[in-house]
Amino acid sequence: MKAVYEIKEKNYLIFALVAIVSVIIFANFLDESITIIVGNWIYTPITLLLVILSIKITIRNRLVGNLGKSWLLFTVATVCWFVAEHIWTVYELIYELDPFPSEADIFWLVGYSFFFAFFVLYLQPIRKAISKNMVLYASLISLSLFVVSFYVGYVEESELTDMQFIIGILYPIFDVIILIPVILGMFLFFRGEVSLLWTLFFFGILSDIIANTLFLFFSLDSSYYTGHPIEILFLCSYVLFIFGVYHHIALFETKA
Repeated sequence: MKAVYEIKEKNYLIFALVAIVSVIIFANFLDESITIIVGNWIYTPITLLLVILSIKITIRNRLVGNLGKSWLLFTVATVCWFVAEHIWTVYELIYELDPFPSEADIFWLVGYSFFFAFFVLYLQPIRKAISKNMVLYASLISLSLFVVSFYVGYVEESELTDMQFIIGILYPIFDVIILIPVILGMFLFFRGEVSLLWTLFFFGILSDIIANTLFLFFSLDSSYYTGHPIEILFLCSYVLFIFGVYHHIALFETKA
């Protein structure tokens, strides 16, 4: 029964990822104004579902211990990103203003701090299983990814203002910071001490890092637009987070 459930879960995940790729690619064959509308509104059901699942798992854990408190932090983070996505949409579709930079960036960056707190608090009960070498390896992997992001984003000639570049480079910095505890979680996963949750979160954040780096790169010459193919990576990041939380909820329901 468990094997059948896991196969179905993987099939749903593959279907969701393929659907996202198909929608974004199809939208890019349409008029750019329609592409921008599709690129904005596709985030609504996805981010809303992530918030709903986050609230569900938070209620289930009832703020008991580090685990319960950590999921509350996770929920706050998802709400921050949900608000950020919709501030971006309001700026672009209603006010017809450039949403970068805007208040949306504040909510995204604040959300990162709550995600980091979630990962650290979640791992707190098993911190003794984390060795100094594991921390070193995780830090080196994260730092190397940031170096790549900074190299891609740093050019002398750019159409970005100094403020836009600073905010743009903050995203890969925050990404690699929260990637450190996630990599530690991955190490523990392969030792059988944590669930599939961390694998999905790892690839979700990795997808986010690549997306943020490409966002900065394409913004340098103003070739980025909402609905751009790099949105696939942002959306896949959300979907991987959704399935990570969903798997965790289903795992505990199965045990119950």
